[in-house]
Amino acid sequence: DPRVMYREQAKAEGLASGLALGMVCKGQAVGVIHLYTDEHHEFSRFELALLRAEASVAAAAIENARLYDESLQARDMERQLRLAAAVQRQMIPQKAPARAGLDLAGIYVPCLELAGDFYDYIDLPEGNLGIVVADVSGKGVAASLRMASTRATLRAQVGEVFEISSIMQRVNQAFCRDVDPEDLVTPFVSMFYGVLDTNKRRLTYVNAGH
Repeated sequence: DPRVMYREQAKAEGLASGLALGMVCKGQAVGVIHLYTDEHHEFSRFELALLRAEASVAAAAIENARLYDESLQARDMERQLRLAAAVQRQMIPQKAPARAGLDLAGIYVPCLELAGDFYDYIDLPEGNLGIVVADVSGKGVAASLRMASTRATLRAQVGEVFEISSIMQRVNQAFCRDVDPEDLVTPFVSMFYGVLDTNKRRLTYVNAGH
């Protein structure tokens, strides 16, 4: 049969006749069943019908196994997202810091389990309090990772630099270094950062497109 690709190998294995039947489930091919004999044999209609029935059962079993595996993967992914969301929630202040003569409050309600929005309070020397509200573009895992990176970068800079415009410039430079030029949509962050002098009741702030 000229359709046989590996004729010499088949001959070496002692295969004389073969029947190949596709396994189809819901119109989708999922595999092929091969039936071989070591002697010349013409397969009957009964044998063909029997193999078709076996192929149908096997195709359904393979499809069910695939769907089950996908459900397990989806369940594991959902669990991972819940864990990631729990970690992200820990980065958001659970309560506002107490400052005499001041009422501070904040609320965080993401539209998805993982998001790029965040706010933060940062304790600073001499009774100062850093306040940040920011929004990373996008949703989901990528935005949440950039949110965590931006938050960490800002917290690292405020401990080294006093001038808040310089702080924001450094955060911007760090963010730009991490941006992949191959991204189809260039990510960005809008941010408000202010330093509240709780003794003099003075707020000094910089607004980066927020």
